[in-house]
Amino acid sequence: MKQRSIIAMLLVLIVLILFTGCESDNDGDDRADDKDKEKVTEAVKEPEKNDTIVFDISPCIALKFNGYEGMGVVSWELDPEKQYAIESLVSEKYARRAQNNAKASQKDGDKKGEEGGEETDTPIDPAYYIDMSPLFYTLSCVVTPETDLKNGDTVTVKLSLDERWSKSFDVALETTEFTCTVSGLTVIQSIDPFEGLTVNLSGSEADTIIKLDDSACSDFIRNYVLFDYEKRDVYSNGDHFTVYAKWGDNFNLNNEEKVYMMSRDEMSVDISGLNMYPKTIENVDLTSTLQGCWEGTNGRVTDYLFNELNESTWDHVFRFNGVSLSQWHSEFVYTNMKMSCEKLYFLKPKNNTGAQSKIILIVKLEYDVHGDEVNGIYDVHVGSAYLAREITDFLVDPQGNLVSDGNYSFLGSDWKEDARNDTTFDTFYNRIIVPYITDYIVDEIDMEKYKDVFSAKIATE
Repeated sequence: MKQRSIIAMLLVLIVLILFTGCESDNDGDDRADDKDKEKVTEAVKEPEKNDTIVFDISPCIALKFNGYEGMGVVSWELDPEKQYAIESLVSEKYARRAQNNAKASQKDGDKKGEEGGEETDTPIDPAYYIDMSPLFYTLSCVVTPETDLKNGDTVTVKLSLDERWSKSFDVALETTEFTCTVSGLTVIQSIDPFEGLTVNLSGSEADTIIKLDDSACSDFIRNYVLFDYEKRDVYSNGDHFTVYAKWGDNFNLNNEEKVYMMSRDEMSVDISGLNMYPKTIENVDLTSTLQGCWEGTNGRVTDYLFNELNESTWDHVFRFNGVSLSQWHSEFVYTNMKMSCEKLYFLKPKNNTGAQSKIILIVKLEYDVHGDEVNGIYDVHVGSAYLAREITDFLVDPQGNLVSDGNYSFLGSDWKEDARNDTTFDTFYNRIIVPYITDYIVDEIDMEKYKDVFSAKIATE
């Protein structure tokens, strides 16, 4: 009886020592509440000799692989059923060990007790069972790598328990590291949406026609991919622009078995083969466009001076050599008109905006005017007037060959007034050409190359 009292006092002392150790460790507050500590201190019976309980927690670890092939991630959790089963086995083994060690300590000099042997036939006293869940709460599971996974990859799982709780329960993990093969990630089918796409360019740099032809693309691309291209005011040869691809509204991105992803959603296209406004005319043969403009000018001016104006009964004012002549119900007769090209200019835009290059012809008119008595003047008057013809929309191909003669128009607020009123060249130049200098580089063209085009035109009435 006395011996049992001594043993009981020793057990109480051991419990107090353990309880004091838990209270002094602040980390215990983060891993278990006060109720868990009380259960541990009440249940743990420190034996004289204690064999560590070793168990394998890895069967409890459930790895989950989520995401797409090549971009997968891994997470983990404890399988609650497996955890409970292992926890129950560890708890039972712990209780059996505590009970056997307690009985062994009562047998003074008993060799079996000294060695901490187990008695497996004796029912376990419920008092020796404790709640093992706080131990499992401290489980640390580190998986590497955990991102950018693809099916077939191998991940490494490292396991550990809190050292203080492991010592308190006197347990250890049998497996602290194992590997697992990645599986179940959604397969990604990579496609190049531009495979088979043809980009056709036609027209000119300032009026480009772009057609995206997907007739050679796969049925999948034609059904589910939409194309567009970068919009610009000017598409210059030697530059490039971007073609875009995106999924159509009818494409389902939530296919769990296979996901289609574009390997790229933009494609750069080089610009070439477009007709353009010439940046230089050094090697461009302008004969056809200048001839067309010259013939048209001669016809228009001749018709106006010799037909329309001569037959008019409206009031017209004429200025010759600084003298103003007024016609009112009188007939002026024009004779001996001579039309010549005074100057020829090439106008190039100062910046690369795709604006049109222009050609301007300065046409000189010389003629005689005969009239009845007008303001007391009866003599024949010699007129010297200037007209300006502008050529636009003339295009060359990338090799510099003229492909469009362009359009012709008169410059000035009223070319007919210019035709019937004499002036000086400088005055006319300042009024017509100088305003262009702000936005254009104005170069004079050597007319010797086109002397056959600009032969003087003479008409006699």
